[in-house]
Amino acid sequence: MLEREALKRLCARPAGETPPALAALTHFWIEAPRLEDGQSVSQHDEQFHMALVAAAGNGEMARIHRDVTEKIRIIRRLDFTQEQRVDATYHEHAAILRRFCNVTPRRHKRCSAIT
Repeated sequence: MLEREALKRLCARPAGETPPALAALTHFWIEAPRLEDGQSVSQHDEQFHMALVAAAGNGEMARIHRDVTEKIRIIRRLDFTQEQRVDATYHEHAAILRRFCNVTPRRHKRCSAIT
């Protein structure tokens, strides 16, 4: 729920305004060579989610998200013991970044699909 709200806020930003954190996420999840180690990917996955929420600009929302993340960390990391989770995470994160975080003329239409 916090991440959906963050995506809505990111979509509402003016065209051409991309937070630096999103550029770094795009580099890691789309452009850089993939990591194969599940433990490393799980750490980057956690950073992805926290950076996405923080980029929306609401400090309280980011703090709450960070608190929840700390409480469920062990469960999320167990998921990355499976190779298919690593592949799925790269695919899902790249899709999110391409769909919602890149500045394109169609971005606002895509953003309206967030419920």
